[in-house]
Amino acid sequence: MTEIDIDRVDVQEDELPRDKREKCEQCGEVIVDQEIVIAQGKIWHKQHFRCSNDRCDIHSDLPYCIKCFIAITRPKCANTQCGQRMFGAMFFAVNKYWHAQCFQCDWCGKPLAGGKHYVVDNLPYDLECHWVKRLAIQKEQQEQEG
Repeated sequence: MTEIDIDRVDVQEDELPRDKREKCEQCGEVIVDQEIVIAQGKIWHKQHFRCSNDRCDIHSDLPYCIKCFIAITRPKCANTQCGQRMFGAMFFAVNKYWHAQCFQCDWCGKPLAGGKHYVVDNLPYDLECHWVKRLAIQKEQQEQEG
């Protein structure tokens, strides 16, 4: 997590040599006698330190407010009835993220305790429903062929 400091610069512009004057990361102006924000080794005028979401570049070292950081970096639960962002412990199965309580058999909706599941058509099933689904697919294929 990035540490953010809010401080105040009480230096007049002519008190420092030109090459030693701090410049705002956003506007490029020299920062003198005003509140500043220091984060990620950079400095901003307090009013210029904002979420960088409008730039949409999550692979850079740009700052984000908590709400945008979560929206950009946290995956959503794959259960279509949930769809909430993932926090803390996540369960990864069938190439998707799930809350433990949301990881259910696609056929009957029973929770897949301990994550034990069988995959058919890239969806999770418990053992019993897995066979029902496979037999239904097999029957459909036979009807199409015959």
